[in-house]
Amino acid sequence: MNFLFSLRRFAATLIDAMICAAFIVLPDILGMFEDAPVVETVGIALAGIMLLLKDVFGRSPGKIILGLYIVDDNTGRVPRVWKLMLRNLLLPLWIIDGGICLFTTGRRLADIVLKVRVVAYPPNRLKPL
Repeated sequence: MNFLFSLRRFAATLIDAMICAAFIVLPDILGMFEDAPVVETVGIALAGIMLLLKDVFGRSPGKIILGLYIVDDNTGRVPRVWKLMLRNLLLPLWIIDGGICLFTTGRRLADIVLKVRVVAYPPNRLKPL
């Protein structure tokens, strides 16, 4: 893995984080709701669900935009849903993961433990958004 690919992965993570933040912040910014605490609670819950389930098809919104997906090391196919959910449960390790991913193997600690990897979608099979 090279540094540029790791940056691409990081950019995909930022896109996913912005989508999650939008669930929490956007209703307040737009002033759509009078009962802001309830809306924020629902927004936080939706953001948490999105973080947990964002990769269940092997591709999060950020990965789709940047042409990336997750494969199982052993099969080369999209991993089972439980592996992808467990991978996302380990997101709080992002400080450690980010350093490992950017400066060493190009893989998160969760990727190494769960034997999955993020790969670029083959250019000839890349579908436009």
